[in-house]
Amino acid sequence: MKKVITIVALLLASCTEPEPEIQYNDIYIDPTYDDVLEVVGVSKSEFDGTGGKAEIIVKSNLTYSVTSDKEWLRVPVTRAEALPQNEAVVFEVLPYEIDYSGKQRTATISVAAADSSFSKTITITQTPSNTYHVLLRSMTPQRLTSMGGEIVVTLDATLAYTTSLEQNDWLQLLSDDGKGAITLYAKKNTGSSDRACTLTISAEGCEPLSITIMQTSFLSEHDNVIVVPLPDGGLQ
Repeated sequence: MKKVITIVALLLASCTEPEPEIQYNDIYIDPTYDDVLEVVGVSKSEFDGTGGKAEIIVKSNLTYSVTSDKEWLRVPVTRAEALPQNEAVVFEVLPYEIDYSGKQRTATISVAAADSSFSKTITITQTPSNTYHVLLRSMTPQRLTSMGGEIVVTLDATLAYTTSLEQNDWLQLLSDDGKGAITLYAKKNTGSSDRACTLTISAEGCEPLSITIMQTSFLSEHDNVIVVPLPDGGLQ
């Protein structure tokens, strides 16, 4: 009788022992371990215009995929079965050439389980290479003669800008390509004094750029000419 009790006790003891942990892709789990997909961290999420590479650290016991919603943000693969389940996923941000909007751009990386039970998203931002500015590069001619004509203003602009001209009756805006080439036209100055008009360039986040357009008068250009009064009766 004692032998039977001993055998039963040993059987009961063996039934209550916990099942051994299982190593799965460097994650130790037990039979009751829940399915999980976790983005542990991102080595870098903000980039300048030069772009570069960074890593997403993913811990999971599921098969998952990594995808991007923008062409300039590249991830290694889109096939779920081709991805490691507990390693760093390297992604690449391509260079951001200057566009005249100068705006920061964003893209999203999605990490999702193959069975759609879990999903995570990471936002990546990138700023254009060049510093935002609007500067005067050149103005030709520097000063208009009394005869008027065209004047070309060239800007060094890395932002979208707007152009406004001070109210006047002699200078008008002919063209602006939006990338820094502005052409104006001035009428003849038949008055007795020089005149000026202000061209203002405005861009978000920058101080307005004011450019003064000057035009001489016919009289000031010929102030060394001696005018001899005609005799009575005029020319014979």
